[in-house]
Amino acid sequence: MSHRVCLVTGAARGIGRAIAERLASDGWSVVLSDIDERRLHVSADEIGAGALAMTADVSDSADVRRLFSGVRQRFEHLHGLVNSAAISRPTTLADTTDASWREVLAVNLDGLYWCCREAFPLLRDSGGGAIVNLSSVSSFTGRVLNANLAYVASKGAVNALTRALAVEGLPANITVNAVAPGIVSTEIHAHMPDERQNLLPSLVPQGRLASAAEIASTIAFLLSPAARHITGQVIHQNGGMYLG
Repeated sequence: MSHRVCLVTGAARGIGRAIAERLASDGWSVVLSDIDERRLHVSADEIGAGALAMTADVSDSADVRRLFSGVRQRFEHLHGLVNSAAISRPTTLADTTDASWREVLAVNLDGLYWCCREAFPLLRDSGGGAIVNLSSVSSFTGRVLNANLAYVASKGAVNALTRALAVEGLPANITVNAVAPGIVSTEIHAHMPDERQNLLPSLVPQGRLASAAEIASTIAFLLSPAARHITGQVIHQNGGMYLG
């Protein structure tokens, strides 16, 4: 995997950081991107060799163009893209405002689209490559922990966009897949009350949460040469929460 370059969005923390850490350990040059500049640079420094931080707001198409221009200038090539950046605003239909709806869609769907659009020419010019999008089990079940209409809608759209881009990527030797995790053990749950945290494993038929490293392993496989015949798929990794 030497001299292979992958960009990971939402890489300052959680699943995104775990993905960047795994890819760097596998020998990739990894560009970590996130809107949280301080946490992003801390993560890149802690990962060490092979990790480079580039701050960007994926909901801003101009900023995404700047990000990919920086990748091209620094490396000339790109072989992988992982769209991990996402936000969540738990709301029901009655209390979802226009602003909160657009905020979530702007990051989770628009941002993913902007990144794929900028990545395609770079991947094509590099001889092909792989894109992996982060979806969610909630796009199939409707909800997991609470109502979150914009989040669920955005992840459902990610699944559809993944399939459409997979078809478009065929002539350029670009694979496009998605991974739909269930409940993953990340720092976001640390802010929940203890009784809520203790409830989480009971929501997973396997009886435990996934680790971020487990999700990262699946994504590392989809980016590897061993997965070149897999495209347009949504990989379910949820401990039995959805068996469709």
